[in-house]
Amino acid sequence: MAPSSTLRAYEEVRKGRDIRKLRKPVVEKLRRDRISSSIEQLRMLLRREFEEQELPPKAEKADILEMAVRYLARRLQTPAPGESS
Repeated sequence: MAPSSTLRAYEEVRKGRDIRKLRKPVVEKLRRDRISSSIEQLRMLLRREFEEQELPPKAEKADILEMAVRYLARRLQTPAPGESS
C-alpha cells in the first residue's frame, strides 16, 4: 500500500472517531431530554397524588419517581372494585 493511501485510510478512521465523539454529546442530550419528558408526563399523571401529599408543584425528578413508585405499589396492593381475590 502506498504511503498516501495508508495516510488516507488513517485519516478516514480518525474522522470516524471524531464524528462519534461529536455525536456522543448530542445523543446523550437526546437521552436526557427523553427522560425529562417522561418524568414530566409522570408528574402530570400524578398531579392529584402530589396535591394529596402536599408536595411542591415543582418537585425534583427523584421526588416524582419516588411518588410514582409508591403510587403504583399501593395500586398493586389494593384490589380494584369488582375484582375478586
